[in-house]
Amino acid sequence: MASVQLVIHEVGHCIFGLLTGFQFIFIRIGSITLIKREGKIIIKRHSLPGSAGQCLMRPAGASFPVLQEASDCLDGFININYRYGFYMMGGIILNIIMSAMMLILAFSSFDISISIRFSLLLGTFYGLGYALINGIPNTKGKINNDATNFFYLRKDPLAKICGFIQMSILPYMITGYTYKNFPNDMMKVPKGADLSNAIIGWHKLNECYYLMDLRQWENAEDCLKEFDPYLDRLSRMLKETVLLETLFINIKIGKRSSVIEDLYHILKPVLSNKKADFHITRVRMAYELYKDKSDINIEKVRFELDRITQNYSNIGEADFCYRLIKDIIIPG
Repeated sequence: MASVQLVIHEVGHCIFGLLTGFQFIFIRIGSITLIKREGKIIIKRHSLPGSAGQCLMRPAGASFPVLQEASDCLDGFININYRYGFYMMGGIILNIIMSAMMLILAFSSFDISISIRFSLLLGTFYGLGYALINGIPNTKGKINNDATNFFYLRKDPLAKICGFIQMSILPYMITGYTYKNFPNDMMKVPKGADLSNAIIGWHKLNECYYLMDLRQWENAEDCLKEFDPYLDRLSRMLKETVLLETLFINIKIGKRSSVIEDLYHILKPVLSNKKADFHITRVRMAYELYKDKSDINIEKVRFELDRITQNYSNIGEADFCYRLIKDIIIPG
């Protein structure tokens, strides 16, 4: 019943998103992912540690010309307005609706066996559990839940703009765009922005990836340093990602070994996850090559790199990670 309520939750995001003008990008249940790419639905396997499911959509009208206007929003020139409430909270709403229906059916006068009534009560329990887990803001969790994202979007107008851009560029990245293919201004976060707001913080990481994609390593390093005053206020996953990219850049620009090893010691539990996100795997590969650049290890990394790239659901993100590791294997 837990898996049933998980499906209900993600479908809820999709239904309420479609009802409020959002367009489908992909939905993931466990590691099974349905992706809309070039008008077709394809099936891929993709997992995200700490997340059982995900439904990503984009606001209506978020085409590339609108994105170029959205870049001006970051400097406060125009206002983008989109309804995100029902999409963001749709999973919780459908969990509650279905839980109520299961509870009514469990205590109904219909001729239903005890085992089915018990299953319905169990489904009610799991549904309300999903609603509570996702409906109470938790800014210190590993991954932000629905209520936390909703809270951050309402808290800061800049977060709403950053969220719009993040949802809007994803369909392009799925088809092969990388960060450097988007307008420069659109990928920047204004100085002094509140990076403890996770929506803004993740967009700041997109700015870092944009600079890394252009091989502007010093600028990328400076970009990450802007997180320093906020590190203790970030969600665990965002903080880990900032430290991971700091480790990667330190390896790339040749920082002294003590700095690299200190960071690696902090991040070792994250890097040891063999089913990690491609960005985490990329940092692990960079560290492995830093420690051992023998032909045998290069071939081992190359084999794993090719295998992940071929099966990864986000073509642009895979290409970004692939080329960064290729640059370490064969310095340009």
